[in-house]
Amino acid sequence: MRSGERPRYLLIDALRGLAALAVVGFHAHAGNHVAALEPQLPLALRKVLEHGNAGVTMFFVISGFAIANTLVYKRMTPGYVGRFLARRSVRLDPPYWASMGFAILMGIAAVRLVPGKVYHLPTWTDILVHVAYLPDLLQRPLISDVYWTLCLEVQFYLSFSLLLVLVTKLEPRLGRERALSAVLWPAVAISNLWLLGLIPGEVPGLFIGFWYLFLTGVLVWRGVVRAGEGDFSHAAVAAAELLLLAGVASAHGDVPQLVAFATGALVLGAGLAGKLQTWLRQRPFQLLGAISYSLYLTHNQITGALFRVGYKLTGRTAAWEAFWMVAVVGACVGFAWLFFRLFEAPSIVLSKKIPMPDRTNVPPPAATPRLSPSQGAGLG
Repeated sequence: MRSGERPRYLLIDALRGLAALAVVGFHAHAGNHVAALEPQLPLALRKVLEHGNAGVTMFFVISGFAIANTLVYKRMTPGYVGRFLARRSVRLDPPYWASMGFAILMGIAAVRLVPGKVYHLPTWTDILVHVAYLPDLLQRPLISDVYWTLCLEVQFYLSFSLLLVLVTKLEPRLGRERALSAVLWPAVAISNLWLLGLIPGEVPGLFIGFWYLFLTGVLVWRGVVRAGEGDFSHAAVAAAELLLLAGVASAHGDVPQLVAFATGALVLGAGLAGKLQTWLRQRPFQLLGAISYSLYLTHNQITGALFRVGYKLTGRTAAWEAFWMVAVVGACVGFAWLFFRLFEAPSIVLSKKIPMPDRTNVPPPAATPRLSPSQGAGLG
């Protein structure tokens, strides 16, 4: 490793991949594609399929961790926020747009090939609303069911960036760490009103109902970084937030929240133990992490199509469901790799052409790992 180069958070890469894979399993379960197989599976595996949607809450916690690592030690001005969001847009949008085209083509093909299949072709208004990441807020039908999380992620990025602009404004009077605490802790306290159910209702498509998950990731990141400097007080704050999340999740039997707690606790524990760079570093985990965004974007259409075709070819028993489950997961991963190479990898390269001025105010500790190109967000 070159002098001054920091290691990668390999555990974060792997967790992102596992979260995407869990969502694939959930859609196999939710689509009733493995109904005969599931009763014969071990209880733990059945629960993974039934609650694989909790991969989304994993994404949200990871996203907070990753974006904090990217931005917290930058002097955030409105211009810098604009450049950051432009880079994120170039990084994430082309694969997203390509997946919309793929979803529409698969919908059209299903109508022509499947008797009785109904598909409502999205209007140009629907497409433009999706491009702006606004379908849920504007109550428009989703082109693909998974897109609701992307809309929230964009709101997370913008809101957190603006909080850091405020931190930069307060820094001359308070110092960087105190300014960060003065802004972050009230934001966490407000977000916890939704965690505790103290706010009646929520606006569909608005990030605030999930904000506590993102900020939990931010607190975990800060706890790990400050512990590397010998200050464990922020790790204690992160642990307290995780315990609150665990308590609420246990009281309500909320599995996605419990998974979010487990994700944050694992990352915090790994960070304090100095294992973020080594746990789950094996190549299959890292490959899965690299293509996780592409896998998340494209798997739902492939899952439905291949199960339908497979069962027409072989019939449907528990044994054949097991066979097609393995085949479908493999096809989803293989297609995601191809999609990554065609759309996502070029977008990563193109995003780096947007210059980001060196506005590091307080350099992060040398022990703080850098993120790989795929780690700038929870989903991509």
